[in-house]
Amino acid sequence: MFEYKRRYIVEFNDIPKPRHKMKELPVEERIRNFSEVEQGFSEEIAQQEAKRCLACRRCLGCALCWAVCEKKAIEFSLEDKEIEIKVDSIIFAPSAEDIPPLKKEIGYKDIKNVITFLELEKMLDKEGIFKGYPLRLSDGDIPLSIGFLLESDIGYLKDLIIKQIKEIIEKLPQTKIFIILPDKVDISLHLLDSKKVIIERGIIDKIEQDDETKDVVIKFKNGKQSLNVSLFVVATEPQISSEMRQIGKSLNIPLDKYCVLEEGSELKECEKSGIFFLCKKE
Repeated sequence: MFEYKRRYIVEFNDIPKPRHKMKELPVEERIRNFSEVEQGFSEEIAQQEAKRCLACRRCLGCALCWAVCEKKAIEFSLEDKEIEIKVDSIIFAPSAEDIPPLKKEIGYKDIKNVITFLELEKMLDKEGIFKGYPLRLSDGDIPLSIGFLLESDIGYLKDLIIKQIKEIIEKLPQTKIFIILPDKVDISLHLLDSKKVIIERGIIDKIEQDDETKDVVIKFKNGKQSLNVSLFVVATEPQISSEMRQIGKSLNIPLDKYCVLEEGSELKECEKSGIFFLCKKE
């Protein structure tokens, strides 16, 4: 064990195993053709390389990645920098990063396995750190059941939730899906496999965490039986990110007047020359 920048790092003699050297086309052959120089790995060696992954899933601050990185490319003490860039035009295409403040009884940010639909969308990204799979933030495990709370009747939001559920059913066929709907909100079940999706009608009283399993315990009002799920997803109408609003404020431009977080928008220039927005089609 050794210390690096206030981190105690345990040395592992077996992790990772030595990296395989990729086979290359001999020089005497390269000069006579345009064939690929790097020949790639066989299936067996590719699998061995994949097993060298430390499978961190989420950072615990252990610095093991730094310990095994030969190039020492990982830096823990980097600080944010402000960089000035001169441009001819600015296009505002706001991302839906912020959501309205959620009721405290929802448990968001207090319970690790309560996430937003935007966070789930990042998990389902194949190129992201979760490799396209929804994982419990408490332990990195595959959830045995996922609950969705859909409080908004906005069309594009429901379409996105349906897309996410379809993707989860395809990747995790054994995972149970629950959709919690208020009385005035509906969803097109014919677009989903109704055998694998259960609709729960009711108003949530509060959400708690099971201290032993870290499951999310959903308690309803009016005496309705509680529901336990491994992962709970909150879907509510998104907002323009606070960072984007700050930029708009600095330019003295009301983003709510121009920007729209939905499909069917088009690019238009506002009153100020060189500044464009994604706006609602007229």
